[in-house]
Amino acid sequence: MKNLLIQGTGLALLVGLMTGCHTTLDTATGRPEIKLRYASDSDIKNAATSYFTRQGYIVGRSDAVGQARPLKTTDMVFEKPQWQPTNLLGIPSCSRIFIAINTQNDGSKLVDGHAYTIGDAHTPFENVVTAPSKYAQLQTDLENIQRRLEPSQGNQKIYLNKEKIYLKPVDK
Repeated sequence: MKNLLIQGTGLALLVGLMTGCHTTLDTATGRPEIKLRYASDSDIKNAATSYFTRQGYIVGRSDAVGQARPLKTTDMVFEKPQWQPTNLLGIPSCSRIFIAINTQNDGSKLVDGHAYTIGDAHTPFENVVTAPSKYAQLQTDLENIQRRLEPSQGNQKIYLNKEKIYLKPVDK
């Protein structure tokens, strides 16, 4: 029985290491990010809020992100309650996503994301742990937002208005 327990523990550790080893993405930073050329900060915030709320997230309090650095007005926080107790008191945990919009020198927007697992959520003892295992899903989420804001430019013309750029399908 003891041997079986040791083998089971070893197998669980091996599987955990194998699934958790590949956490870098094929992006400039190795973390989830997208580059948007034509979207404004408010367009990005509206699209991200709409997308993540449809995915079951709620808009989090920006002061509850667990970051040491100050937050900017373009930063967003989304939380998804896990509803599994993380301790004997039954205080819930949650997944937290932090999204930052940074304007680049060429005027484009770099939208990067960070994923966290939170224990003892919204208590003085909140435990914030970076969750690189969630980066692949977050990258997919950001790419979905990117597709909504800047559809493929194949078969489209760009029309300039004084302040906005519009993409319209080409008539065949």
